[in-house]
Amino acid sequence: MYRNFGSPTDDTKVEDATTVTETTVADTTDESDNQDDVQSPIKEGSIVINAVDKGEYGQDLVLNEDTDMPDNIIGHFVPAGTYEVTNLRDKPTQVNVYKNEKHVTEEGWEEWADGHVILLQPDETEEITVEDGYFVNVDGTAEVVLNSKN
Repeated sequence: MYRNFGSPTDDTKVEDATTVTETTVADTTDESDNQDDVQSPIKEGSIVINAVDKGEYGQDLVLNEDTDMPDNIIGHFVPAGTYEVTNLRDKPTQVNVYKNEKHVTEEGWEEWADGHVILLQPDETEEITVEDGYFVNVDGTAEVVLNSKN
C-alpha cells in the first residue's frame, strides 16, 4: 500500500512507516511503564516547603533586623516529630532545622542559637527530627517534602 505525501512522485510505503511507529510507541510505552513504578515522594499529609511560599506553617523571621544587612527568611514551624525529607529539585540543596532563639556572636551579629543542617542531592531522602520550638528553613530555589514518620 502506498500513500502520496506531497508530490505525485513522492510515494512512501505506509507499511514501513507503521512498523517504525509501532516500534517507537512500544519503546515509549515501556519507559512510561517504568516511570509508573517510581513512587512520588509527595503523599497524603506531606508538607512541601520552599524558600518563597509560607504555606501552612511558614512565618517571616529576621536576623539582624536593626542593621544595614537584615537576613529575612521563612521559618516553617512544622509539628514536632521525625520526618523523611526529600529534595524535589534537580540541584543539591540544604535543609536547615533551627531553634527559634537568637544568639549574638562576639562580632555583634545575630544567629540562630541551635540547629543542624542537612545537605541533599536531587531526589535524595534523609531523616530529620524537629523538636518543639524549632523550625525548618530552605534557601534559594530549594523545594523539599517532609513526610512524618510518627
